[in-house]
Amino acid sequence: MASEPALNALIDRMYSAILGYEDVNAVLAKSAELAGFGAASVVVIRDSGEQGKCVNSVGVDIADIEQAEKKYAVSGTVAHLHRHGLAPGELRFRNELISLKELRAQPFYSDFVAPNKFEDGVMLCLENSPERSIVVNLGRCARTMTQDRQRRTLESLAPHAVRAYQVWQQLTQLRLVRAALWETINFAPVALVILDNSGAVFLANSKAEALLGNDGLALARGGLHATLKADDACLQQAINTVIASTNSRGVPLQSADLLVHRGAGKRPYQLMIAPLPPDHEQSGRRPAASLMIFDPEQELGASFARMRDLFGFTRAEAVVALGLMQGKSLEQVALAEGNSVATARNLLKRVFQKAGVSRQNDLTRLLLNSPLRIDIESALKRF
Repeated sequence: MASEPALNALIDRMYSAILGYEDVNAVLAKSAELAGFGAASVVVIRDSGEQGKCVNSVGVDIADIEQAEKKYAVSGTVAHLHRHGLAPGELRFRNELISLKELRAQPFYSDFVAPNKFEDGVMLCLENSPERSIVVNLGRCARTMTQDRQRRTLESLAPHAVRAYQVWQQLTQLRLVRAALWETINFAPVALVILDNSGAVFLANSKAEALLGNDGLALARGGLHATLKADDACLQQAINTVIASTNSRGVPLQSADLLVHRGAGKRPYQLMIAPLPPDHEQSGRRPAASLMIFDPEQELGASFARMRDLFGFTRAEAVVALGLMQGKSLEQVALAEGNSVATARNLLKRVFQKAGVSRQNDLTRLLLNSPLRIDIESALKRF
């Protein structure tokens, strides 16, 4: 069995690897070395008898493993020779899974096992779920350790390998959820900025990034600031008040609404600042407030295909409906399309009928409360 200091150092490296501070292949190589093996691979098996996917490999070319898995489903075949399958943390030497005679009779023996010296190896299970199995295969036995010493070394490492893998899996899920939430935030029809408990910008969605710095608002000194001095004083006071309500126990949570002016005769931005749930047990930086920026000058757009799918409009009807949703008069819509007002009115009647409304303001309300408010086409271009 490897020395206790060497095992402890390797266990520390396992947990560092899942946090990205250590190279996974280097840790895999050291694990194999301490257990008396010269090669190791991590293989994901989706189903019994199906080909596995090699995700890590040391001491043997990953392309050779991929080819063997694709052609013979080596890991899946060997793993399921065990009557009940291997449980997470369970390990089996080759002779406990299959006899040498049976191994030599397998079609993958001469193509993969023998050339890569995997006759005397070990399989360690990291996961065995209905979805998949994940195994670590060790091969190229150095023969400098007895099988008993190898077993004791691997049994010391196995629980930590499984636990490190499970932590990595949870972190991966958190990263995926965070990415999904972030993309969902980017679908929002408003510019959104998250501020931390010091007032600094924690993150901003794509609409906010496009808007900031144009006029009226800008990122400066790590925070969000208004261009005009008077507006900035009001903005900073509002931000501080909202954040302070999340920092103190027993203080009612506060929100704020305000205007931020800009030049060129444009109407001011409308801002809403809302508190995020306080966490009085959390020290250090944390999200504290959500700031939404509404631009009255923003012109909503929607494709004909979306208006057709939602309301059944023809292309001509969609043009009329979209124009009204954008705040244009019927006369302006008709002029822009080169139609008479009478033609536009006839199209509007058909729009009313298909939308199930009888008044123009009801139509506008319906359209503005529909998915058309979300510019999905622009959002999809980021992928």
